[in-house]
Amino acid sequence: MKARIQKAEQRVEEVEHFMRNECIKTPVTTEQKLFISELAINNKPPFQNRKNNYNDALIIRSLCEYIQKNNYVLRDFLYVSNNPEDFMDKTTKKIHADLLAGLYVKLTSVTDLGHALKIAPDLVDEMDEQLEHDLDSYYMEQFDIERGK
Repeated sequence: MKARIQKAEQRVEEVEHFMRNECIKTPVTTEQKLFISELAINNKPPFQNRKNNYNDALIIRSLCEYIQKNNYVLRDFLYVSNNPEDFMDKTTKKIHADLLAGLYVKLTSVTDLGHALKIAPDLVDEMDEQLEHDLDSYYMEQFDIERGK
């Protein structure tokens, strides 16, 4: 029993260290609050079930806007939450489109940080392949322009 407690405490310390040293605090703007409020007032997802999902929705919206505003090359991100059902479309298993309106970020939700850290390298590999493909396409396009095509 003592070993399990020590292991759990070590895991908590690792997560806290990760959050303190590797995470970025994203600002929340008045515009984001108004955007989320409009969704809630109009009972649009994720507020269609009349549940108070305001905080989760605001976190997701501010995160995605921060990513887009700061011109990150990568657009695929993981979001860890214990209650993804509150902001996910049950049929598509993706974050409600209304919540991400006007944003070009792909957010995958998982319920376990350990799982997120495990699948993150796969996402990086996929993004590397996409980036390589995009660069190849760009250079071929530039080559065609130089040749007069």
